[in-house]
Amino acid sequence: MPKLITQLKYNSMLLSASIIWGLSYVFQYDAAHFIGPFLFNALRYLSAFFLLSSWTICFRLYQKKSLSISSWSKETNCRALLWLGVLLGLFSFFGSFFQQVSLSHTTVSKAGFIIESSVVLIPFISFFIGQKLPVSAILGCIVMLIGLFFLSNNALNLLNYGDFFALLSAIIWAIQTVIIERYASGMNISGLANIQFIICGVLSLTFACLFEVINISGIQVVSLDILYSSILGSIIAFMLQLKAQQHVSATHTGMFLSLAAMFSVLAAWLILNETMTGLSILGCIVMTLGMILSQMKWFGSIYLKQLIR
Repeated sequence: MPKLITQLKYNSMLLSASIIWGLSYVFQYDAAHFIGPFLFNALRYLSAFFLLSSWTICFRLYQKKSLSISSWSKETNCRALLWLGVLLGLFSFFGSFFQQVSLSHTTVSKAGFIIESSVVLIPFISFFIGQKLPVSAILGCIVMLIGLFFLSNNALNLLNYGDFFALLSAIIWAIQTVIIERYASGMNISGLANIQFIICGVLSLTFACLFEVINISGIQVVSLDILYSSILGSIIAFMLQLKAQQHVSATHTGMFLSLAAMFSVLAAWLILNETMTGLSILGCIVMTLGMILSQMKWFGSIYLKQLIR
């Protein structure tokens, strides 16, 4: 029973993160039509860094812990934390940029479908770095990919410019999920997130100054979009993922986070008046079935290598 409660706790964390990220597509879509992708990501991640680092400092002071580097080094492996944070920051920089560009050229529901289809890539990336590949993961990913396909009303159309960038974003997020599972166990979550945010934010700001026009009036218009994306979309959702993924697999994480596509379609329908058809509703049902299938124990004990033999 305690194990079941623990599993439900981490599943709830991942579900909450998927809801937040699903809704964030609407806010990012709105911002994409007023300011450039580099500027938006710079404001988003730098705001997240300043807010989270301030909270971290206040929390350590409340616990009467030292703020010195030597004190931090005793609590965690600073070198490993730094390298992993920088790596995640680089992936976030490219993934967020491609995602923001895609939302400038396609619909929220279609971008959500393509980006969240990264779930189908996760078990195969894990397989290539030496992890076992359960048949249940393969079948679950296939079923969920079909469900994600149904979710997009225009998925049968030819891929356009925005869809191509959404696909690139999906690949990057899939790799990042596998990296987190492989290397983030036991790491300081807030420290890891802070390093990722500052790396991504500084890179985005640098490219914004070089290649984009800094539009002050545009920033004022999308201030709510920036606040949601930085506080909920970056700090809370990412830390929920980090915490949960220290205890569950990348494939399991991907299954839950792919539900963000369902929430993005619902948000687009409610807020942006994008069409919600019977096919989209069917997609939600199929996705749920895929998640259940991926967790079946009697399938999960069978691995690809056993079938190959």
